[in-house]
Amino acid sequence: MPDIPPAPAATASGKGAVAAGRDNTGQITTGPQSPIYAPRLEPGSLLPTRQVQVSPHEPVRHLEAPRAQQFVGRAQELERLRTLLSGEEAPVVVRQVVYGMGGVGKSELVRQYAHTCQDRYPVAWWITADSLRNLQQGLAALATALHPPVGLIGDIEQAATWALDWLQAHPGWLVVLDNVEDPDDIRPCLNRLSAGHLVITTRRDVYWPGLTSLALPVLDSAPALDLMRAIIGQSQLLSPAQVTDLATIAAELEYLPLALEQAAAYMHQQRCSPTRYLQQLREEPARTHSRFPHGGEAERIMAKLWYHHLTALQDQDHRTGLATEHLLRVLSCYAPGDIPRTLLGDLPPGDHRPETGKGSEQEWEEELGVLASYSMIARSGVDDAETISMHRLFQSVIRHGLDYDNPRQHAARHTALTWMRQALPPDPASNVRGWPIWRDLIPHIDALASCHRHRAEPSELGYILSQAYIFTSTQGQHQRAHDLAKRALTIAKAAHGPNHPTVASSLGNLANSLRDLGRPGEAVPLEQRALVIAEAAYGPDHPDVAIRLGNLADSFCDLGRPGEAMPLFERALVITEAIYGPNHPTIATLRSALFRARHAR
Repeated sequence: MPDIPPAPAATASGKGAVAAGRDNTGQITTGPQSPIYAPRLEPGSLLPTRQVQVSPHEPVRHLEAPRAQQFVGRAQELERLRTLLSGEEAPVVVRQVVYGMGGVGKSELVRQYAHTCQDRYPVAWWITADSLRNLQQGLAALATALHPPVGLIGDIEQAATWALDWLQAHPGWLVVLDNVEDPDDIRPCLNRLSAGHLVITTRRDVYWPGLTSLALPVLDSAPALDLMRAIIGQSQLLSPAQVTDLATIAAELEYLPLALEQAAAYMHQQRCSPTRYLQQLREEPARTHSRFPHGGEAERIMAKLWYHHLTALQDQDHRTGLATEHLLRVLSCYAPGDIPRTLLGDLPPGDHRPETGKGSEQEWEEELGVLASYSMIARSGVDDAETISMHRLFQSVIRHGLDYDNPRQHAARHTALTWMRQALPPDPASNVRGWPIWRDLIPHIDALASCHRHRAEPSELGYILSQAYIFTSTQGQHQRAHDLAKRALTIAKAAHGPNHPTVASSLGNLANSLRDLGRPGEAVPLEQRALVIAEAAYGPDHPDVAIRLGNLADSFCDLGRPGEAMPLFERALVITEAIYGPNHPTIATLRSALFRARHAR
């Protein structure tokens, strides 16, 4: 596909961006001096997996730190896990699945094991595997950490396969696949690995062939009470009657560890007695629980707590001038795990924050501290490497705790979109340094898109999805790129009408994705429509028209119709040379394409 610059236009920052052969939906600028850089693997730089060794003195590890303030009532399960994963000499996989309801502490049990036993493993890697896509991305990240040249392959599936090949060739590793939903997603791992420790956590109590199962029930009453008393700590000296009320609260919450921890954190932070808390819990309106007819028992339990946390945050925000509730709602718009601290930016215009005289950075820090004190979030890492996590069960409750059209929910989505737009690295096709940031942001872009109703999305989301399309396409994730381009086109049509230049760019992106999938016949009518829109909007000699001509010509070549492609390439060449001169890199690209078309006749 020829690299033809799109129309000059002002961006939000006023700086240039590179088209890199892809259409950038939205207002993107470029210039004749914009370089195109595509990294290449040097011959011999990608080693066979057996030649890539990891020294025990330089381990490769990516593990989640324990999050529980108090880890009680799980000694027997933790010891069993240690027994299953210890004392093994033969190079065979110990396949351990830990299952239980949401919030029961499956991941925390494995975090505790991995943290205390990490010195046994030169390679220890944690992957959030709640979808096949996330599993592949986690394996690809492992491959890149083991052998950085793998990161230049540009294909997530190939990199994931390399990781599995490496694991198969080297014993003595620990890989955790957290929150697996579908047994079929991990089938390639189970079929290929035979030398290491594979631990899987899941909510699904189904048949997991070839795996040793460890069921994790809710806590017993005694450790549940111990957990809550330990979190409340010395902030309250409980009378016997209050201890009885605390035990009743634990029973009301059905001994679910996440619910117990957050209820106790609330009582500790608010200096609320168990007696008063129990009264509030029982007075909670039934409508709170009815908001989750699709959820399981764990969601209904967590719904009981949301009202109390919400009221406490609103009261605190009123007293201090902070926006803690708003921040929590914004965080719930992203994926639950590994939210980069650097994603938090300034509030967009129109979002309300009381004036406090402090800068945004200080305010966010205070608010994060409040949320952590209520056990609503977990923080790991420091400074720019800090990440924020939220239990997916509690996140679901927050997302659905109010109606979609509630002004607070709308404001949270608006802030989340603005922060994401600000965080996107420029030039996703050619800015290689931005690729690691893109990989971190993609799960949060997916979650952000899921927060918006189809056909009611803001145009800002369409821009973000179009940029994500460019990145995923560059990485060889063609089906994923097609899905992003398709939704971005729907948003563009709804926001701008059918004849807007942004729609032309979106049509071009979708057509490009179809060609990448080997479906050029479906791409042609989209590119023809994009050409009509561009000519009507800009006139016949505009650089954006040259883009449409070149892409349509590429599709005709892919279909074996070079005779129809040649006049399109020729016209694109005339337009581009008139604007950028005869020495622009795009001219050479177009001349090469035209030469191939002529000799293919």
